[in-house]
Amino acid sequence: MKTTNESIKFYLELIDNGSKTIYLSTENGTNNIKTTKGNELIFSGTKKEVYKFLVGIYRIMCLKEAFSLFLRIRNEQGKTIPIYQTDI
Repeated sequence: MKTTNESIKFYLELIDNGSKTIYLSTENGTNNIKTTKGNELIFSGTKKEVYKFLVGIYRIMCLKEAFSLFLRIRNEQGKTIPIYQTDI
C-alpha cells in the first residue's frame, strides 16, 4: 500500500481530535508533524515513517482508552485491582 498525504492526514485528525493543535508540513522533501503553538517539531521523516509513527500513537491512544474503560467497569462492579496483579 502506498502511503499518501490523505492517509497521514486521516490519522493526524484522529490523534488531534479536531483541535487543530498539530499539523503536517513538508519541507525539502521531509514530512514534519508540528504544533500550531510555537511551531515545535514533534516528528520528522519520510511519508512512510510519519505514517507509521501516527498509526503507533493512535494504537497507544486506543489501548489507553480500552484500559481506562476496563478499569472503570471493574470499579463499578466493586472489584479491586492489586497493583502487583499482572493478569489483567
